[in-house]
Amino acid sequence: MRNVPKLRFEGFNDEWEERQLGEMGDFHKGNTLCKADLTPYGKPCILYGELYTKYNEVITQIYSNTLNNSDKLFSGQAEDILIPSSGETILEISIASCLKINNVLLGGDINVFRPNNVNGTFLAYQLNNTKKTAIAKLAQGTMVVHLYNSQLKKLLIKTGSSGEQEKIAQFFTLLDKRISLQQEKVSLLREKKRGLMQQIFSRKLRFKDENGEAYPEWEEKKLGEITIKIGSGKTPKGGREVYTTDGIIFLRSQNIYNNRLELNEVAYIDQAINLTMKSTEIQPNDILLNITGASIGRCCSIPLDFPKANVNQHVCIIRLKENYQPIFIVQQIISPNVQLQISKYQAGGNREGLNFEQIKELRVFIPSKQEQQKIADLLSILDRKIEKEDEKLKSLREQKKAFVQQMFV
Repeated sequence: MRNVPKLRFEGFNDEWEERQLGEMGDFHKGNTLCKADLTPYGKPCILYGELYTKYNEVITQIYSNTLNNSDKLFSGQAEDILIPSSGETILEISIASCLKINNVLLGGDINVFRPNNVNGTFLAYQLNNTKKTAIAKLAQGTMVVHLYNSQLKKLLIKTGSSGEQEKIAQFFTLLDKRISLQQEKVSLLREKKRGLMQQIFSRKLRFKDENGEAYPEWEEKKLGEITIKIGSGKTPKGGREVYTTDGIIFLRSQNIYNNRLELNEVAYIDQAINLTMKSTEIQPNDILLNITGASIGRCCSIPLDFPKANVNQHVCIIRLKENYQPIFIVQQIISPNVQLQISKYQAGGNREGLNFEQIKELRVFIPSKQEQQKIADLLSILDRKIEKEDEKLKSLREQKKAFVQQMFV
């Protein structure tokens, strides 16, 4: 098998060379800097925890500063590769970033690789993607995982010519810029919707009827007052063992997201099992609310054309009375006002969970049916825009994954 990538730029045909990382440059270590040293201004610096939360493969902007002037501090230079030396999990620690800025102070628990004859950006993309598993295998520890320079030196890396490395680095840098711009577009749309919801549900923004007249004032009600059903589903006897690859859709909490259903990993049950669970079969316009675990409070409604389906015990079915618009109620449930109520019910509890009585007590503000519909229509338009742009973002990220697999050996 030749050491060549599946996808190459025109003009590059030579095999890639395999060497240990230690042969390609020198290793160093960040030192002494910690959170307590951070200041609003001063010298730019990076702490190891920021490698997980703020940076990707390429670092072009620094978010932290320090006035610490200790002579023990280590200064990173452009093209240095930064890899955490400790973390909570092996995957968390298996990341690499190429610094593109000179004279950046680097905190403790950062492994620093300074390449001599390899493109830093090219190397960061390779380490952070196709070599992620290999780095994870080098990590040691249980409660806290450690990764040492002495282990990283032995990591086998395959590289092409300097020209091919540069081409690949430029390609992924441009692709990441596209991803970043698309992420910003999605974030701005979500921020726009949050602001609009705040205006609507605080009643600062009101709609008028076709004659330009104001609709009646909103009324405060408990969720239990506007529903005919509040109850959860159940898991069939046998649990996962009775799931099938087709049949009746069986929705679980991982399928429930705000304003949408995610069906990529949906389960199914057969007709016989569904007949034993008829009371928890969902209907069009039902509202589904996650009531346990980390996703508690996520909420969506069932479309009119959705096929027959059932839910498990971690999902609550909320069925409204006739004069209430389900999309409007969903939008209010996911608003800060109701989410804060849900959070207060969890305060001091040992396990995240909502019971039916708590759900019935959730307080919502209800306008006329006509104004409910106008609000639902407006916010649904924004949701569709967000979903469309989010799909573009997912597509770009999938493209990146595919290119990484084909352009590195």
